[in-house]
Amino acid sequence: MRYKIIVIIMAMILLNGLNNSRELNDLAIVSAIGIDKVENGNFKVSAIVLNPEKQDSGSSSSSASNKMIVYEREAPSVQEAIRNMILESPKRLYLAHMELLLVSEEVAKKDLVNALDFFIRDNEGSNDFLFVISKGTSPSQTLQVKTQAEEIPTENIVKSIKASNKYVGITTNNLLDDTLENLLEEGEEVVMPSIVVVKSDKNEKDESESSGQENSGTTGGEQEQGSSNSSTQEDEKILVDTLAYFKDNEFKGYMTKEESMAYTILRNKFKGGVIQIDKEDRLVAEFVQCKANLTPKYENGQYIMDIEVKGICNIAETGKKLGNVDYKSIEEYEKLISQELYTYIKQYVDKCTNEYDSDLMGYGKIFREKLNKEYIKVKDVFYKEIFKNIKTNINVNIEFPNDGGINKKW
Repeated sequence: MRYKIIVIIMAMILLNGLNNSRELNDLAIVSAIGIDKVENGNFKVSAIVLNPEKQDSGSSSSSASNKMIVYEREAPSVQEAIRNMILESPKRLYLAHMELLLVSEEVAKKDLVNALDFFIRDNEGSNDFLFVISKGTSPSQTLQVKTQAEEIPTENIVKSIKASNKYVGITTNNLLDDTLENLLEEGEEVVMPSIVVVKSDKNEKDESESSGQENSGTTGGEQEQGSSNSSTQEDEKILVDTLAYFKDNEFKGYMTKEESMAYTILRNKFKGGVIQIDKEDRLVAEFVQCKANLTPKYENGQYIMDIEVKGICNIAETGKKLGNVDYKSIEEYEKLISQELYTYIKQYVDKCTNEYDSDLMGYGKIFREKLNKEYIKVKDVFYKEIFKNIKTNINVNIEFPNDGGINKKW
């Protein structure tokens, strides 16, 4: 009898997940959602749905338009717009595998919280997707751009942002959870990566077309038609741009490249990038690692933030003859790069506290967590009276463990 009870309990546990199960054939897998505002105040929602039949067909000739379907609907709420897509989609949209949420500048300025409300509360969705702003172009247009690298725009955008964060250092892998943390907690403003759609260079297209014609071993209407379609798809391309910054949960503008790098370093989201100095000789340094430590203080009635940045770089280019670099030059290079990065950070902090008037460094959060007793005394007036008057001490120390020459030290 005991054995039977154990078997029944185990079966109930193991089979409980089937309670809410659905057939995959009844669901439309969404890879990206775009949200814009239209003139009547409604949300315009675009959804990229993957076509599994075309994905698995194995045909090299199948186009991106066959591998994805884009649905669009307008409604007073995001939930209603997505639900209304069932009017043209034979399947219900399934968001658990979504990789990208793209919002327009208009939504970011006026209705960011309402646009996100559905994704926060939807129990079938996932918060593990990139949250990005579409700069100067509607999300609907951006999600339908076909690129050379990836046939489905979602994959191109996600991979480009991750690569930019890893190798250029001017953007972040900003997931929805990161944005929600900034929206709900005091002490740090929202920052989002941005993408922009630009026209492809005409010379690149012409060269690609001529190369395709020269390499073709056949002539005829079918081949010419294929080249024409390819060049049309390459009229536009998607580029990763600098970070967008917010104040009080409203989009305000875009940082410069240097400011974006300073932000990722100060928030310890920096994974790699280069700094170039052009004086008598060109010097290009590639970061191997870079870490920042922000320490709040309160001394003699003055609020202080000590910023300590340490980094390791490789010498990428020097503009000099080939060969090893002497130790004296390496010390000079370390000072030059340290000073350049110091300038980036100093100008960024000054701009945030004065021109932007937005706590993009997270000073409020750092003071609250590390100097709580002093923060509690002034939390109600922190941004009105304290923030702009915080004294910031910046120390940057960059090292070159390798001389960048032919004979490596390691």
